[in-house]
Amino acid sequence: MSLFADVLHWWAAQMAGLIPSRFHPRDRDGGDALLVEPYEAEARLGIALRRRGRETSLGHLPLDAAAAPGLRSLLRGQRPAATLLRLPADRLLERIVTLPLVAERDLGRVLGYEFDRFTPFAAADVYWSWTVLQQDRARRDMRVRLSLVPKALLAPVVDLLRAAGQPPTGLRVMARDGQPRHIGLAAEDARAGRGRRRVLLAAGGLCAGLALVAAGLPILLPYRALARIEADIERLRPQLEEVAALRRRISQRTSADDVLGAEEARLGKALEAIALLTEVLPDDTYLTAFTLRQRQVTLTGQSADAARLIPRLSADPMLRDVAFLSPVTRAEPSRAELFSLRLELGR
Repeated sequence: MSLFADVLHWWAAQMAGLIPSRFHPRDRDGGDALLVEPYEAEARLGIALRRRGRETSLGHLPLDAAAAPGLRSLLRGQRPAATLLRLPADRLLERIVTLPLVAERDLGRVLGYEFDRFTPFAAADVYWSWTVLQQDRARRDMRVRLSLVPKALLAPVVDLLRAAGQPPTGLRVMARDGQPRHIGLAAEDARAGRGRRRVLLAAGGLCAGLALVAAGLPILLPYRALARIEADIERLRPQLEEVAALRRRISQRTSADDVLGAEEARLGKALEAIALLTEVLPDDTYLTAFTLRQRQVTLTGQSADAARLIPRLSADPMLRDVAFLSPVTRAEPSRAELFSLRLELGR
């Protein structure tokens, strides 16, 4: 039955490719949408509306509790079907990973199981998507680009949009290579899923029609086709064995959850450390490097007054042994102070 399911999946994909492009779901970056662009340095949001490919600025809103009614006022009763958050490139994290080619059929689930091995985050703590960059049939593997944005960075904006009745449906980030990345959120993914189901239903209808034709003309089936099918079964057998091995590996990972949880408690979680430091550090301080190893944190960055960082960080009970790693220097012409310090995360 597993081989039959694989063949049916391949056949459905081939039939879906025959459907004219006008019946495919509309491109998710080109449709009508509410466009929201956070300006964190100024604590405000840029609001625009896109209709029929044309963008119209609606103004700016402060990033505070009054922004939700303000957004409803700007929309004047309009309810765009999609809400896209536009983010700067420094909010995007990416990594290239290599997986067996057989993982392609259930790539999202495989990446979800392996997420904490590829990144310092849990899959539930980030918005993420993937893109297959290359497939090597000879080596039977593929290169996949993981794109992710920590949810903690966007929590205030997401909560505001939900309160305004316009929950975000996707993130659009212009990556450092100049190409946009799109990360679908739950609502948009549901719409895309409905579009995919419509395509698969159409493909299923075509398959059913072809099956009726094949059933009515059995005398035309060549005997050589049977020999080719048997040869294909033998050729696919190594790949099926790889699929079975991958499933066993996923099953084994479930039994290791307790070990991973203990290690997280011992080593610390990067997302919790980032959230804590974001709350403690003053607004005129920003980091250029962050390292977490064995609960030991190294911070490098700039501050208007680096000397006050030591008492400020030491005042938090979750941060211990705060000290500078090197003398503080001054950057010209901004006069900001460059610092590098270390600390230990409490348990």
